[in-house]
Amino acid sequence: MNRPGKGCMTARRTDREKAAGLHCARNEKSRAVRQGFNIERESTMEPGITGKKTITVTEALTAKALGSGELPVFATPAMIALMEETAWRSVAPKLSEGEGTVGTRMEVSHVSATPVGMEVTCETKLIGTDRKRLTFEVKAYDASGLIGEGTHERFVIENGRFMDKAEGKRA
Repeated sequence: MNRPGKGCMTARRTDREKAAGLHCARNEKSRAVRQGFNIERESTMEPGITGKKTITVTEALTAKALGSGELPVFATPAMIALMEETAWRSVAPKLSEGEGTVGTRMEVSHVSATPVGMEVTCETKLIGTDRKRLTFEVKAYDASGLIGEGTHERFVIENGRFMDKAEGKRA
């Protein structure tokens, strides 16, 4: 972050900015807007939204097929993708037109292997919101019990602005 007098657009911080630990609120805001985040709009989502999805483990979803290992068991990257999909789909109906979510953080443990042919069920729960940040509890199970758990963070973005920034990298 910028400090006052070192590229910051304002020389003094407000008491609110100081309390929040912001060195330069305008620069932080403009950086967020450039990255496709609309930080002005407060989240309309309340904690408690849940999601659930069940899949069958196929050869294509194994560690061997995805390159994350040598064995034909449900791959950690496939479990993470299932958790992300379950989370974003759970909140999608609450978004305004033109908005979406992007995953920004995933902290999970994959605690048990699942062989090809078994079903895996993912359950997500929105446990926190902070403006555009959404925090989920994520868990995955097979018929024998828990196979993975952790937390996942997503941000609500404006799809058009976000894609414009991403496409701008090609230039």
